[in-house]
Amino acid sequence: MRVRIAALALTLGAPIALASADSHERHHRGRAVPTAAPDRATRALYRKECGSCHLDYPPGFLPAASWRRMMEGLERHFAQNAELEPEAQSRLERWLVENAAETGSAHKSGKMLRSIQGEAPLRITEVPYFRRKHREIDPGAVTRPTVRSWANCGACHPGAEKWDFDDDRAKIPARWP
Repeated sequence: MRVRIAALALTLGAPIALASADSHERHHRGRAVPTAAPDRATRALYRKECGSCHLDYPPGFLPAASWRRMMEGLERHFAQNAELEPEAQSRLERWLVENAAETGSAHKSGKMLRSIQGEAPLRITEVPYFRRKHREIDPGAVTRPTVRSWANCGACHPGAEKWDFDDDRAKIPARWP
């Protein structure tokens, strides 16, 4: 009797689990949700230290090796000195590496990782997947005052601050004047 109940539970549970997983994937499509959410203090630290100059990019957009390289060279971070206190640097690096593309739960993390083929780029804009997704946008668009850079995700993706880069919600004009 117990075997029949267990078999019935498995039979009925599998489609429900699959439907639930599919629903979860649709809900997160376009979102770069980290595997392990940081505690509030780490998230606030990341937003303060990284987000004060640019978008506090989702860790899943680069592999762990990229985040390690970036954190090792903060004194020359894209022509800026972004050095941190040792404790803050260690805390942020640990979180970034734990949630890098290799472990990211968003489907974009896997796409980013597969496209770099073992490289460790320092710029998300150098990732082949990023370039493919943006190939139809006029390169002159980045010279507009409202855009300024390919790294200014919020110029086209209104949900960028929440790590929502869904193409369907992007405000990308078909043609740039």
